[in-house]
Parts: sequence; structure tokens; C-alpha cells
Amino acid sequence: MSLCVDLALRGLGNTKSNPMVGAVLVYNHRIIGSGFHEKYGGAHAEINALRSVHPNDRDFIPQSCLYVTLEPCSHYGKTPPCSDAIIRSGIKKVVIGSIDPNPNVSGKGVQKLKNAGIQVTISGRQKETDDLIRPFKAHLQNRPYIILKCVKSRDHFIGRKGEKIWLSIPVSSKLSHLWRSECDGILVGKSTVLTDNPRLTVRELDGRNPTRILIDPNLSCPGHMHIFSSHDNVIVANHIKQGVSANIEHLLFHREEEMLPALVRELFRRHIYTLLVEGGAFTIQKFLEAGLWDEARVIDCPVTLGSGITAPNIEGVLAQEVDINGDTLMVIHRKSDTFPHKESF
Repeated sequence: MSLCVDLALRGLGNTKSNPMVGAVLVYNHRIIGSGFHEKYGGAHAEINALRSVHPNDRDFIPQSCLYVTLEPCSHYGKTPPCSDAIIRSGIKKVVIGSIDPNPNVSGKGVQKLKNAGIQVTISGRQKETDDLIRPFKAHLQNRPYIILKCVKSRDHFIGRKGEKIWLSIPVSSKLSHLWRSECDGILVGKSTVLTDNPRLTVRELDGRNPTRILIDPNLSCPGHMHIFSSHDNVIVANHIKQGVSANIEHLLFHREEEMLPALVRELFRRHIYTLLVEGGAFTIQKFLEAGLWDEARVIDCPVTLGSGITAPNIEGVLAQEVDINGDTLMVIHRKSDTFPHKESF
């Protein structure tokens, strides 16, 4: 199952609103096939694993065990049901990492396999496979997977008002650019633009630039700021106007409506499936208060400021803690809502 997880991660950034999935076919302790969901609309992991089997090994498929990170689908979507293909292959044993979290689908793939006489087992590596589908759970809510990024001093400040301060070391900065390249959109508030004047592009490595989103309710940021300077698209959420001019699109939200829920739904409609929120503290706090976040990446730097803008207090499950040449990266997961678990599995 660990190999299935590694395979699934190879689909990062290419599956859009669909989950990352990996599959491995094992005969007599030997892997004879493997695959992953390579791109949105393409064949699923199970199909790619079956197709990868060498002609000399195809007779072993009915005697093999299929390992897959997510419950095989049982319905027609972009592709036919994987459960039907598994049944046709003659496979008699399937080990699943996680049950599909979609309430309209959950358990139906398992039941279909069991009705065909296939032995279905839930793997003991469920935490790893559940982590793979965290973005998919957000997409089921018609919103992007939202990552909060925060760089703070050891005494819990992110900077000083009106003053541009660099806290992280170059390697942490390069890591931040990698994260940008993996996301569809990157969002900041007006205070970050006015203080730091960021470009919000990928420059320290090869990669695509995400769509830039600025929350500027009263259109306080002047047009000469770096965020507006390149040809890449910029979306400005505001309370003043609606319309497109060159590479800048203004999205109007009425003052009486909650901007963040409406904005993230609109971003998802525009195929922004992963959103990186880079600041500042006020904007991150608003996402926290709205419950609109899934993961936080906090870089703790071994410097002290003594005073300044207090870093947001992010409470959740510590998923990872890594030393980066003195900086400490903490990955925090929000405690996600749970879907009903079928005890009969």
C-alpha cells in the first residue's frame, strides 16, 4: 500500500477535482502491474495497473491481489466503472486504502465487488490513504483545497506594520516557490501587497505561475504594484466594481454577503482546485474563522522580533515537522469532517 501511495502522488497537480489514486497488482509476492490516475478524464489507477501487466503475466491476473488507495468507482463518470473492469479481470481479492468519501458513492464499489464474490479488505494504512484524498474532500464541498502559509519569528510575530521584513532563509523561500508552482491559485490581502509588494510568481525554480487573487475590498492597491505588473491573470475581489481590464479581473461582492465563502466557490468554478493563502495575518485569520482551510504550512524561524504583528494561532493536527537548515516547517491539518463509516466492510 505504501507503493500505491507513492504512485498516487505522481498525479499531483494533474487530477484537477478528482482524487489522486495509486494501484498495484501482486501475484505470488511479485508485482506484475502498477498504475496511478495520471490526469483528469484519463484512465483510473486500477485500469492503468491492469493495462501495465506484461503479456507473459496476464494469465496470473485472476490469481492476483489488487491493492488500491481508494475504493474502486462503481458509476459512470468520465470513464466506465473500475469495479466492472476488476470483476471482468477475474481478480478474487482486493485491498482498499480508503472508502470513497462521496456520500453518493461511498461503499457502493465495495458492495459491487463483494456481490461478485471478491474478497474485499480495508488496509491498515488508512491514515496515509486518507491524506491523499484530503483535496478531494474539499472538492466535494465545491471549493478548492485551501493551504494557509505563514512565516513567523520564534516569538510568534510575522512582521511589523508597514515594514518589509524577511524572516526565512533562502532554502525556505525556494520551498515556498515550489508550493506556488503546485497550486492553481495564490491569494493575499491588500495589506500584504501594500507592505511587501510581492509578485506572487514562481521564480526560484521552473514551474507554472498560479492565478493571483487579491482581496482588496475598497481597491486600495495602486496599479503600479508588482502583483499587477506581469501578463499573468489577477483576480481582485472587491466591493466596488465588476469587469475585466487587460490581465486584471475585478469580482464584485456585495458588502452584505460573506465574501470568503462566495469567493472560494467562484474560484472552484473557475477550476482553481488548490489555493495557497500567503497572507497576511488578518486574511489568514479570516479564513480560520470561516473554517475555510484544510492545511497550514508554518515556517518557524530562529529569530525574535520582540514586537509586531502577531502570527495567527492555527490549531489542528500536527502532520509533519521538518528542520530546514534551522527553520522549522510544521504542516498542520484541520480536523476534517468525518463521513459515515460502514461497519459491514
